[in-house]
Amino acid sequence: MEKKKLVINCAICDARKPSENTLEKYEDISINSATVLVTPESEELLAQYPVNINSSDTISVPEKAPLQVVNGKLEIGADTVVSEGTVLVINGKVTVLSGGENNLKKYSHIIVNGKMLCPDSIDTSMGAISVNGKIETYPTGAIILKNNFVVDKLFVLRAKPATYWSNRFIFVDSEIESAALSAKGTAFFAKSAVVAESLAEGIVPMLNESCDIIIVPDKTAFVDKSLELNDAAVMRFGTKLFVADNLEISAESADALSKLEYLYVDGKVSLAESLQQAFYSLKAHCDDVSVVKDRKAAKITDKISVKIDKYLLEAHPEGIFVTDCVTVKIAKDVTPELIAERLSIEDCANVSCCEEQESALSLVCEDVANISTQEGEGIKGILGVVGSAFGELKDTKMINAAEYKL
Repeated sequence: MEKKKLVINCAICDARKPSENTLEKYEDISINSATVLVTPESEELLAQYPVNINSSDTISVPEKAPLQVVNGKLEIGADTVVSEGTVLVINGKVTVLSGGENNLKKYSHIIVNGKMLCPDSIDTSMGAISVNGKIETYPTGAIILKNNFVVDKLFVLRAKPATYWSNRFIFVDSEIESAALSAKGTAFFAKSAVVAESLAEGIVPMLNESCDIIIVPDKTAFVDKSLELNDAAVMRFGTKLFVADNLEISAESADALSKLEYLYVDGKVSLAESLQQAFYSLKAHCDDVSVVKDRKAAKITDKISVKIDKYLLEAHPEGIFVTDCVTVKIAKDVTPELIAERLSIEDCANVSCCEEQESALSLVCEDVANISTQEGEGIKGILGVVGSAFGELKDTKMINAAEYKL
């Protein structure tokens, strides 16, 4: 009987004790893995068989070392239970809390595919720690708080004589008593901070010198998310805004924009073409402004499949805007003139049409992966190609897993 091939696709492959029956069973074995665990003995055994390893990290560890795989977030603190010699693989973020340094030493190997946050006293360059991503440190002994931490009156009452760490602190609450914080010996360490003007004199001395400090007018509201500017947003947050994410200012935002006294946007601004003068007159603080044409069109969004025909376009003289859809099919009864006049398509995977419509569609499509004009192209065509490929792999056994033991 002819032997098959074996293809293993996984995040971590434990090849410390491979089965010889498995190795003998296949003509060829390919291991595609971010991390492969081996021992000197298993490496020698694998070399005797047609085994190809494609890996970012191939790590030699004891055969009986415990393996801990975490997909997501993990905190290592003073109370964390760790078995001596454990191999930790984390696909996500690991945070080493102050006091967790001793438990960290219990791991024989730590492989981080993502982000590591740890005290600055830890030597992350030592061989036991491998980070495929970003390493961020904080002052040893500091208390870690969530990102974009808003300091308020309650925090002041609970504050300890310690250093607090966050990526950004927000000091806009008028009831903050900076003198009380200073008297307790509280300090703050961050990449950046947003401080109300009246609080600056007391708060700034408590921040680290490398902190990027943004002084904002009193009564500025901090918005820790993307925001669409409208009357409801102004009623909720007020007329002075610090937006930590993206801001959308549509043609319908004119009234809300006219009410703003102060605006700071830390993300991208999507600005309606008709409101450019009003926006720039506000002298808003922002680095990335994208001007978009005013759209009063009917909006179709977040659909798997959409069909646009002549009846639909004629029923909407203001036009139709299609966005974030997988497949958009244009019926044959839609003329190129109607497409150019009433249709806009953006951020869609595939648009199918007839040849006469293609040139008109190229003018109204933005960020569209594929415009197909023949039967079998697009999603169906892609699936057909994939199906053919799998047909050719009939002599191959394929294993897809997060974790696999050989």
